[in-house]
Amino acid sequence: MASTRQLDAQIRFVAESGAWVETTLGKLDGDAVVRGAPVRAMPTYKRQRNYPGLLWTATTRSLVGYESLLERDRHWLADFDRSVTWIASQPFWVSGRDGSAIRRHVPDFLLSTLDGLVVVDVKPEALLAEPKVAEVVGWTTQALGASAESAIR
Repeated sequence: MASTRQLDAQIRFVAESGAWVETTLGKLDGDAVVRGAPVRAMPTYKRQRNYPGLLWTATTRSLVGYESLLERDRHWLADFDRSVTWIASQPFWVSGRDGSAIRRHVPDFLLSTLDGLVVVDVKPEALLAEPKVAEVVGWTTQALGASAESAIR
């Protein structure tokens, strides 16, 4: 069962109509989020260290964005998973209090599955050891009851 803290997390997403919607996790319409548009663009520039792009998925029968090759690989896994019914990239902003700090974060994906919604943050395992990354992942886990997936290399 979700804690009161989880239900109070503020969620902001772009609906299918293109309108911004602000709500709390406790009042969130998951179907509206997964069918919406990404909440931020994925920048591209010369000498970029990561490899953003678009991947056509059979699940959505459309292009879905990714910000790194690791995210692309996670897309493929989701696309081959028969329990996944939709894949949304950069699905929403989540914000809330973490002690005295206010945090904001955009998860990498939101998967709609036969068992419900799954929030996915894709990080290389080594990056999860960095304090700043661990704090954000930990806060997201608490705020959404979600977990970050790490690469096994």
